[in-house]
Amino acid sequence: MTKQSHDHNFKNLFLDFPKETLEWFFPLFLHFEYVFFKLFDFNARDYYNINNPVAKILLPKMNYKKDERIEVIRYAYSGLFQLASRMLFDKYVDFIDVYAQITEQEQKSLYHEIIQHKETAMLAQYIREKGMQQGMQ
Repeated sequence: MTKQSHDHNFKNLFLDFPKETLEWFFPLFLHFEYVFFKLFDFNARDYYNINNPVAKILLPKMNYKKDERIEVIRYAYSGLFQLASRMLFDKYVDFIDVYAQITEQEQKSLYHEIIQHKETAMLAQYIREKGMQQGMQ
């Protein structure tokens, strides 16, 4: 995983998710000060079971072994799908793709992983339906 820092406009995160969701990352801080921390200093595996959609979106920017990459991205997708409304999932799933710098081959591999796990069956169905909708347009 490359270790580079990115500045992003998180304005929409503050509007779309409840304050409690963001306090998990910014405990005493929601008066909008600049805070610098390196996401790649956090181990992605430690956040698999955290019920926080912002944590799921940021999983690909955290530290993980190269052979865990597809697993990390799958946890990011499935976690966001479980924790956010469909509208917010559609809005923020692209963040995961951008943060992970996912390739077309990895997308295919991820889709096959998602359809093989029973805990991601609803996500697989949603992806199929979205694909059919986009194909009709």
